[in-house]
This record gives sequence, C-alpha cells and structure tokens, in this order.
Amino acid sequence: MIAVVDFGGQTCHLINRRIRELGVESRVVPFHFSVRSWQKVSSLEGIILSGGPSFVNLADSPTISKKVFALGVPVLGICYGMQLMGKLLGGKVGRGKAKEFGIVEADLKKSVLFAGCSGRQKALMSHGDQVLKLPPGFINLGSSKDVINAAMGKDNFWAIQFHPEVVHTPAGKKILENYLFKICKARRVKNKDLWLKSQVQLIKERVGNDKVICGLSGGVDSAAAAAIVNEAVGKQLKCVYVDTGLMREGETKEIKKYFGKSLIVVYAQKLFLAALKGQTDPEKKRKIIGKLFIKIFEKEAKKWGAKFLVQGTIYLDVIESAKKSDAAMTIKSHHNV
Repeated sequence: MIAVVDFGGQTCHLINRRIRELGVESRVVPFHFSVRSWQKVSSLEGIILSGGPSFVNLADSPTISKKVFALGVPVLGICYGMQLMGKLLGGKVGRGKAKEFGIVEADLKKSVLFAGCSGRQKALMSHGDQVLKLPPGFINLGSSKDVINAAMGKDNFWAIQFHPEVVHTPAGKKILENYLFKICKARRVKNKDLWLKSQVQLIKERVGNDKVICGLSGGVDSAAAAAIVNEAVGKQLKCVYVDTGLMREGETKEIKKYFGKSLIVVYAQKLFLAALKGQTDPEKKRKIIGKLFIKIFEKEAKKWGAKFLVQGTIYLDVIESAKKSDAAMTIKSHHNV
C-alpha cells in the first residue's frame, strides 16, 4: 500500500488515482498524520509527499515529522514534497532565478526512477521555490533551464520538482511505475473482486448487528455505496431519499420506481424552499441545504434506531470541500452529511 501525503495540492488525489490505475492499493493521508498513526498503517510499501500551494520556509507551512523518513519505506517527493524533503533532510530551499509555471524541458539522468525515460523530457512545473542546495548524501538526478535541482535521490529517498501525475508530463506514468515496482516493489491488486469482498467483510465486522441508514440521492456515488453496504448487512440497512423540491421534473418518481418499496422517501420541499427563500449566495445555500439534510437524517436514524450512516463521497467532494484545518483551500462546500 502506498500512502500519499496531502499538503493541499489540487492534484494530490490525482496521484492517488494514477497509483490505483497502475494496480496498486493506495490512500491519501493528511500531513498531520502522527508517527503512531503511520506505524499502524498495514502493508505500507511507500510514501509519496505530494505538491501544495504553500512555501516550506513559512512558519505555518504544512510539514511532517522527520521520523517519517525512518519508517524504512521508499519516499518520493513531488514539487512541494521535494522541497519539504530537501529542507527536512538538511538541504536549502528558496527562490531560484526564475519561477516555473507550465511545460518545460527537463534533463533527467540515468537512475532507477527514470529507467526507460532518461534524457530530455517535457514536464509540467508549477513552483516558485526550489531546492538550492541538496541535502547531505543526495545526488542531482535532473535539471531544467531555470532549476538546477529538478530531481534528486539518495538510497530510499527520491524527489522530483515536476508533476508526473498529469498528462502534460508524458513520461510521468513510467516514472510512477518505476517508483512503485522497481523501488517500492509494490504488489499489484490482481483481483478487484477480492478487494470488494474484503471491504464487505470489513463493513460486516464494523457494523455487527447494528442498524444502518443510507442517504440515497439516486446518483452513482450513493447508489454504489448503498449496494456495497447492502451486500454486507442486508436488511439492517435502510435507504432514505429526500425530495428537496430542487430535483429535476419527474426525478423522485423515477428514483422510487428504480429502488422499489424498501426506499424511504421524505417529502421536504416546503422545508427546503422556505429556508432558501431570499438566499442568493451559492455557498450559503449549500450550507443551508447541508444543515437541513442533517436534521432529516438524524430524525430518520432515530426512528430506525440506526447507529451508522452511509453516504457516497468521491474524491472531488474531498478536494473541493477541504477543511480549514487542512492545507488545501476550499473551492466549495458540499451538502454531504
């Protein structure tokens, strides 16, 4: 399993996606993940320090414990992650002679990380700072016109200033492959059905004999979540659909027909429309909708005696509605409960 540390970059979850596309299990973890939490991560094969909008030399910039580098697994730093690695391990980070934003040509030296893609490559850069002086023991593995240290490495530690996760870096997939399979020796998830069965088993163990309520919108996210939980706990699950009055014409009727009599439908059009009357700010409207959803689900959960709530949440929701305590900037909040 590969852990991707989130420093607030909007492509952090794209890194996670690329890893999964290559058949390796991965998860995104917050930068303030404690060392004790790291030690509890089962089957950890590697750590990727993602990019981020901050500057490592600022007092309040997101960082990690140096003990992370002593966990015994390969670490790959990307963009901000490279700069943070450079600073924490004894190098010097600061403003170079020029910032780089966009596609540049990077000269990559022969190494395990760049196997099959060394030489001059197009790469996407997005940074103001850079590693000006390598940490002790590190060697230079690449450069560009304005960045002398576009890549570096030492033993289990590797770093690149550019973004391999985006399509604008053609060699990016190969670089990630090299990191996963040549450096981390990561195991591929050969059978996704086995993974699904393991998730169903985990839900069974977590829920036990308790009851579960699911917020069902009729969309793919919540429907998929409901299907997985239903497979695990069956009749212990109740799905609740809320008609807010904001649905497409005929949508409620269509959803009722599709999901059948077991679906609980709450008609709350008047409640939502009254609360939204006179509101013009999109963010305020989302907050109002979210709070009303919470009230309704709390009421329905109490009726059913549910101890667990299921909701379908995708990475886009997580990215856009980053918490204030996180390094990421909030794009918009979501009305997930």
